[in-house]
Amino acid sequence: MQGVDVTSPRQFRDIGYLCHLSDPFGYSIELLQHDSSATSALSAYKPRCSQTCALGQQTHVGQITLRVSDIEKTLSFYQSALGMKLLSRQNIPNMFDLYFLACTDEQPPSDDLNAVEIREWLWRRPYTTLELQHWPPSKTGSSTLQT
Repeated sequence: MQGVDVTSPRQFRDIGYLCHLSDPFGYSIELLQHDSSATSALSAYKPRCSQTCALGQQTHVGQITLRVSDIEKTLSFYQSALGMKLLSRQNIPNMFDLYFLACTDEQPPSDDLNAVEIREWLWRRPYTTLELQHWPPSKTGSSTLQT
């Protein structure tokens, strides 16, 4: 990218193939491939292509991530006050838990919201999902994330 430092893409555990960059204000941006690894077969994913779209397909913000310290209070707010639906909870051993929510009636491909097979389905949603990243206090040394 012109004048923007982008990290080399890499596989992060079994979560996804990703890279990072920062916006002009220093906020981190993560680019996540629609499949979970660099070698995944992309044939199952067929984006809607268009000559009229700048990137050749319809675009949207795929995911917004917030780091939270009180997951119960945060989930209650997004589900009760904003009507968002919990689509998945993914535990990343020895690190954090990820909770994915969206304004949708769509059903995940598994009734078990902890199922790993939900991950690639999440990355391919045609709407924005909210990812709540919860670091337990024992992992951060306090109730807030230490970076």
